[in-house]
Amino acid sequence: MKIQNHIEQVRRSIENLTEYATSGDIQAHEALAEIKQSFLDDFLKLEIKKIQDESLQVLRDNFIEHGKKSYADSNYRYTIRAGSTRYSFTAVEEVKKKKKDLELSEQYKQLKATESKYKTAFILKQKGQSIVDEDTGEIIDVSGVNVVYSSDSITVKRL
Repeated sequence: MKIQNHIEQVRRSIENLTEYATSGDIQAHEALAEIKQSFLDDFLKLEIKKIQDESLQVLRDNFIEHGKKSYADSNYRYTIRAGSTRYSFTAVEEVKKKKKDLELSEQYKQLKATESKYKTAFILKQKGQSIVDEDTGEIIDVSGVNVVYSSDSITVKRL
């Protein structure tokens, strides 16, 4: 059986489950609980990572010429992008001490108080109210406040 057939079979199974849940044949929250408890999403991510790691090695060893980043066959173009580098200093004592000192500083406290003032003003504006700046006597302008909302989620644990 071709790989496309396997993938199509899995995709159809998931679509059927979704259709049952949205049509009311089964309770949507029960379907969600079963899917979450199966850890299919985590399993799929792990398996994709394994396949990706193997694919990178195969492409580098057999298909992509030295110094190049991509390879194309009749169906696909494979391009290897270098991963980004991120640095974490959370275990460096000197950094931890300086961060703690900064958080205890008066300037940091003033920054946090200012952020809190604008957050409060933004929330009040959403309710049709406004807040006056104690220092200037003017209504606080929240037009520069950028708010990002994440979607709701459900956690499921087996009892």
